[in-house]
Amino acid sequence: MRCRLMNPGGFSLIEVIFTSSLLLFLMIVMLSVFPGSLMAIDHAEHRIEASHIAQSVLEKKRSGPFSEVDDDPDPGEVRGSGGVLYTLHYSTLAVSGAEASLLKKAVITITWEFKGKNYSLTQELYVCNISQ
Repeated sequence: MRCRLMNPGGFSLIEVIFTSSLLLFLMIVMLSVFPGSLMAIDHAEHRIEASHIAQSVLEKKRSGPFSEVDDDPDPGEVRGSGGVLYTLHYSTLAVSGAEASLLKKAVITITWEFKGKNYSLTQELYVCNISQ
């Protein structure tokens, strides 16, 4: 006596529906991850660009004369890649326990808006007058 299979040549309708729905679910999950990843990449790019702007301003202050540390940097706003506008807020502070003619603290805060949210980055630098 021979054993006969019910459906030897293909898949049943239930198997096809189950597999299709499983693949559809996996595709939806995978596609929902991409927008969040793209947003995180954009945020990181803008933060890196703001950091470069802040480092550039502080480096100019560090390499220039000590008497010009208090002066505001020339550009108050810088347009970055993608049209993002970075606003620079520069200030100098006296360091407690030190003479103002010997040591100053330069602080720069970069702010920008991206997709309706405000972001900021602050960097600081201590500048010493070694010519005295």
